[in-house]
Amino acid sequence: MAPITEFITLTNTYGPESISRFNLFTSMSVNGSPNKGFGSGEAMKAIQDVAAQTLPMGYGYEFSGISREEQSSGSQAVYVFILSLLFIYFLLSALYESYLLPFAVLLSLPVGLTGTYVFAKIFGIDNIFIRRFH
Repeated sequence: MAPITEFITLTNTYGPESISRFNLFTSMSVNGSPNKGFGSGEAMKAIQDVAAQTLPMGYGYEFSGISREEQSSGSQAVYVFILSLLFIYFLLSALYESYLLPFAVLLSLPVGLTGTYVFAKIFGIDNIFIRRFH
């Protein structure tokens, strides 16, 4: 048996206990949530504006977790909506055994949603969805 000091030399060094990395870059984590009355999209836009003005050269930022997924899937919402309408059309066509009758159901939805929007505006009912897309 050989003593361990024959193989290594111990020296005192000072440094961080752990280094966090994101995409192979040294990083730090910042958590936050939007104020009441604001959505996550508005908060991310505000972070982008402040970072563009205040971060020095060589520094950057990335969203992670749910914010990253929300940012990357924003353009996919239109495609998902169109595919869901097409799928609903095919289901209604099979149900009613007609290619024209499902249009009566699908075209009545915008009229119903418009009525809901007008009703909410008249009676002052606050809705985040209506405020976000108004």
